[in-house]
Parts: sequence; structure tokens; C-alpha cells
Amino acid sequence: MPSIVLPDTSLCAIVRDEMMNPAGGIVDFVESTAPFVKEAVILDTGSVDGTYKTLMDLRRRFPNLKVFQHPFEGYAQSRNRSLTHVRTKRALVLDADERIKARDFGKIKDFLEQKRDIDGYGIMVTSISYLSGLEDHLDTHNPRLFTTKDTNFSNSLWRGEQPNILAQEFIPDVSIYHFLPSIDIKELKEAEWYKEGDKIVAKRGIAALPSPSECPSFAKWKTLNPHRGGIDNVL
Repeated sequence: MPSIVLPDTSLCAIVRDEMMNPAGGIVDFVESTAPFVKEAVILDTGSVDGTYKTLMDLRRRFPNLKVFQHPFEGYAQSRNRSLTHVRTKRALVLDADERIKARDFGKIKDFLEQKRDIDGYGIMVTSISYLSGLEDHLDTHNPRLFTTKDTNFSNSLWRGEQPNILAQEFIPDVSIYHFLPSIDIKELKEAEWYKEGDKIVAKRGIAALPSPSECPSFAKWKTLNPHRGGIDNVL
């Protein structure tokens, strides 16, 4: 384990069909996050592409990796279920297509050790698109790092979720890098996955949603982003 381990903090992630994605896939996700947290809690919400088996295998390399399964019930609901497995004071919420640089885990650790003890901490999200480069956001599901006591997600069953923490302080000089496909593929995903998903949920409920890998454009919107090239070499 590296010397940079966030104090009393668990990674908390929900995943589904993440063997490949624009950030490098589930194996890279675990390798680039689990070493920097006390525990890594990952909830698989119904993968059919081998993600769950791969996660179970990765536990041999990462003893702090805790893997759970539960059918997808909506983003907020699934995140809340993942939080029930967190045993540490804080949770760091990341998606499988997001990364934090190793040196930035050190900055977060230093920040937390400066006796700044509030309920929520925001982290800048830097979107890296296939073609258009970098774009920074402050409002992407923040706070991302927060105390787990009395915290839950709400806002939407199918789309969008936000933790119920209003006060937050942003951690300076740190980014979460969110890797995206090209704009045209992102629009294709929006049309074929989210808009079609909205119709299915409205008619038959969340349980009727197909697996992401059953979407016709899945392979395109999961293709490795050519900007990935090793997270420490992004900029």
C-alpha cells in the first residue's frame, strides 16, 4: 500500500458493465483508486459483461476491496445502498469512468489533515472529451467527499442524484478527471440509452431497463478515450 491513504475514507462506487470504458475500464479503476483509500466499496448493479467476476478476482490483489451486488433501482437508490456498506467516517464517490491523479490523493490527504472537519468537500470535475479537450465543472454531483453519517442521495430515480449535504468546501488544486466519448457518440448514448430508458421507466418501471451492454451503441460510447494515456500524463 502507498503512503498516501486518505484517512478514515472509503471509495464508494456503483458500476454496471465496466469492463471497458473511456477511462480504461474496471481493472484500471480499481488499480488507480483502491491503493489510496482505507476501503474500496464497489456495488455492481447487474453487469453482464464480466465486471462482477473481475471485481471478485481483484480482491486477491486488493484486500481492502469490498464487492457487493444488487439490481439497479435508480442512481440515487443504488448509491444509497452502496453507502450502507461503508464503515469509515467518510465516503469518496467516484464513477468507473473517473480518475484522480496519485499526487492529488496526497493533496486531499493534506487538506483533510489541516483540521478542516466539515460534512462535505467538493472536488473540481474536469471533463476530458474525445475531441474537444478539457472542461472544468464545479457542480457535477458535488460534494464528492463527505461524512457518511445521515448522508443519502436523492433527486431522481433514473437520472441525476445529489447527496443531501448543503454546506461544502472545495478542495483546492485537485480534479476528478471524467473521461467522455466524442460529442456525436455522447449524443447517440443520450438518444439510445437515456431517452429510451426514460420511456421504459415511464411504461414498465426501473426493473425493465436493459443492461447497458445491450444498447446498440454501447461499444462506441465505451471505447477508450485516446486522451487517457495514463492519468498522470493527462495534462
